[in-house]
Amino acid sequence: MAWVIGDVHGCIKTLKALLNKIPKDDKVIFVGDLMDRGPNSKEVIQLIKENNYDCVRGNHEVAMCDVILDLLADNSLVKSSYWVNTWGGMETLKSYGNCTKEEVIFDVQWLESLPYYIEYKDIKNKDGRYLVVSHSSIGDVWEMRNLDKDSFEYQDFIAQITNNRINHPKDIKEIYNIHGHTPHKEALITDYYADADTGACYEKLGNLTAIEFPSLRIISQENIDK
Repeated sequence: MAWVIGDVHGCIKTLKALLNKIPKDDKVIFVGDLMDRGPNSKEVIQLIKENNYDCVRGNHEVAMCDVILDLLADNSLVKSSYWVNTWGGMETLKSYGNCTKEEVIFDVQWLESLPYYIEYKDIKNKDGRYLVVSHSSIGDVWEMRNLDKDSFEYQDFIAQITNNRINHPKDIKEIYNIHGHTPHKEALITDYYADADTGACYEKLGNLTAIEFPSLRIISQENIDK
């Protein structure tokens, strides 16, 4: 069994409570956006690293890796940082407040090593679709995945699967795509894709969700980090 967990956004207590509901021997996969907005981004990253859980890179991982070392080195840059002021990066900075530069670099290097999507060709549903996990929906750009990684078109592919909010992505017959990025009150389940983001860090939503594949069974945990 494989469980795909939605955007955690620094909610470590909520994550631990959700993991306690998942059978210990089942596979656990994360859709990215581990950090920002919630209070314990560093702890979330440590938990996932220590347990060697699979995880893809989301837009918040990309943003954090781009700027956090500069911000920790020069506090004067914080006030003008888009990541801090718009994406909840201040909470992440606080969670790393007592860390050495080397500790931060170690986490940044780990985040930068994460893939943007993962194919699980051995995990299929009754329709023969195999699981693909990405941060945002992948269907509309699936055919671009094998392009030259140095090409502008491939960079657009990466931007799309970390940032897009397409409501009805293209149906790719051989895959079932589970992603996050766009929060909903409840997990969004369709015949060919699912969105696991139920807004763990948001007051009006406030749940962290795991979707089991191939059954599409759902387990949720109310936010207990607030």
